Amino acid sequence: YGGTYDYQERRWAEEHDWYAREFRLEWPSACKLVELGIPFGITSLNAGSGHLQAVIGVDQILETLVIRDPYDPNKSELLQKEFFDGQEAFGPRAILVLPKRRIAMLDAIELPEAAAYDRLYEFQLALDGHDRVAALSVLNRMREMSDPERLVLLTERKLALYDRNEHAFLCAVEGLLELYPDDATLLIDKQHTLHNLGYSRKRIDWLRKVTADDAVHPRLELALASALVGNMLYHSEVKRLLRKTRVALSSDASWHAVMGQYCSIKHEFDRALDHYRIASCLEPAVEHYVRTYIQTATERNCLEDALAFLERRYRRMGSHGSAPAIALIQGLDEANRVSAAVELLREALQCRPDDGDLLLYGAGYLQSINRLDESARLLERAQGVSRRADWLRASARQADFGGDRPRAVAHYQALIEMESLDIQATEYITNHLAATQGQQQALEYLGKRVQDSQGYPSMLELYAGFLEEAGEIPRALEIFRQRLESAPDDTCSLRELARLTAISGRNSEGLSYCSRVLEIEPLYARNHEMHGWLCRRTGDLATAWEADTRAVRLDIDSDFAVRQVLKMATSSTQRDEVSQLLIDELRQQVIEGSSLLSFQEEGCMVIKGNTLKATLEEALDARPDLWSAWTALIVQLLHMDLAARALDVAEKFAALYPGLPRVWFDLARVYRQLNDEQHEI
Repeated sequence: YGGTYDYQERRWAEEHDWYAREFRLEWPSACKLVELGIPFGITSLNAGSGHLQAVIGVDQILETLVIRDPYDPNKSELLQKEFFDGQEAFGPRAILVLPKRRIAMLDAIELPEAAAYDRLYEFQLALDGHDRVAALSVLNRMREMSDPERLVLLTERKLALYDRNEHAFLCAVEGLLELYPDDATLLIDKQHTLHNLGYSRKRIDWLRKVTADDAVHPRLELALASALVGNMLYHSEVKRLLRKTRVALSSDASWHAVMGQYCSIKHEFDRALDHYRIASCLEPAVEHYVRTYIQTATERNCLEDALAFLERRYRRMGSHGSAPAIALIQGLDEANRVSAAVELLREALQCRPDDGDLLLYGAGYLQSINRLDESARLLERAQGVSRRADWLRASARQADFGGDRPRAVAHYQALIEMESLDIQATEYITNHLAATQGQQQALEYLGKRVQDSQGYPSMLELYAGFLEEAGEIPRALEIFRQRLESAPDDTCSLRELARLTAISGRNSEGLSYCSRVLEIEPLYARNHEMHGWLCRRTGDLATAWEADTRAVRLDIDSDFAVRQVLKMATSSTQRDEVSQLLIDELRQQVIEGSSLLSFQEEGCMVIKGNTLKATLEEALDARPDLWSAWTALIVQLLHMDLAARALDVAEKFAALYPGLPRVWFDLARVYRQLNDEQHEI
């Protein structure tokens, strides 16, 4: 699932009683191996993607390698010098496979770096078994034995990836780039890591410099488009980059993913959904693409299509990895099909009983639906077959859920020792310190964590939130200004600056930050909500009205804006206008969040009862999968003293989604109004 890692190739051969050896391929050794009839393959990497190809011959006159690619029925040739120069950063790695009785054939052949590759293989096997201590010991031996610097850095890169340590990963990649500055795979690695660390300005400036070369790989130009796509000020440049890379990358999932983002930013949601689906079909084992498609499909009221896609994917690929099962369980849970999700989890665990990721996910999911004994059993089974950090995280959550705060703190502290950038663990320990030792101790701890993280954006945001709670708004403002130094177009920081300066009494400064946000994301409803809030603070109610109605037209799930336009409708004309606006938008847009509850709660004071009821009935007919659609209608019926009708709706709700706690709360509310205490209890 997701491709075959290099160490798995060698392990498979050895498990099937073959002799396998990895080494760095050179032209003389390639010629000698072919001459002796020893089968071998090479791993070729191209801008982040690669696979094993069989070498079936050489042409010593033309100096070419003759290869068979698993994706091509025809043989092809590679110019040896061009190939070896292009693959120098990663070897190229080669692997030969022989019957053990023929090992003596290798006596006359030099296999460059074979001993170092043996140690790398040992390292990877240790990580695959989640024995990080053994893996680190092997890495230290590689350093002590003066293995090639390239291989040591590649091994450090693999360890950082396993640890999810972005700073260490970036350090290893930059070390490799010093040796091989033009390698496209390493360049793409670096821009990904800069993105993950939140260094948006550094990433964009660096990508502009790299893509100035006419011979740049199109995936790096696509990376620049991805870095700019969220900012409408760069709309023309993103469009140009997407057009420029379309021919070379039209069958590349990453191009369709960025194109989907571009369409979403422009509110062309159906086009975006098409591109996200194409990306998930081109790379069905890349969970990021699949999750984006499923999320967008859900937002576009296409959940059933998405579930069918996930079901087919699970049946085709579920035996090869845990991710297809996990994605389908998440989809079923999104559709409130809890029983089906639990049944699928048990089926998947029967197929993959020792899959650590599946065991941990199952433990967390069963905990969320209060099946604690079963959850604890899965967590115990996951120990030793999962990453230690992942197990600690799940154990901490389970301990906290069960009220065992000391054990949760101990697990989170151990987790931070392994993954220093874990935000949930840091927040939990900070809250624990605030509760047990005082706010000042908590702030000192969090301040040190921010310093150690080298300005990690999520850590800065967490620190700013705690500073605000402590009443230290000037320091919180300074944190967000610091964030803008590395990410000047970060709309989250700009919104927080707008809000904090406003509550500090500097409304005009807040409006200036808000104006910047609206330039970057003019079609994001939350920005218009913020604009409306700031305008109300300055007494500009007319502009506030325009901002909030704009937010509603952009996204009917803008709960805050829905409430505000209903509250600001003071005259009968305004009430009629707001009523029609909300009803029209509820009919035209796809409902996803809790706006129906706000519409009912505030609307019952503005909109005629029968009109409101009819609209909520229409919404329920359109979206019976939304619990908020059922609840809003039940509450409105009770408000209109139509308890019998409310009971009928609540019973249908309970029959469809018996595993949803909200169902029983709504049913109890109905029985209370009917004065049926026995059924209410």
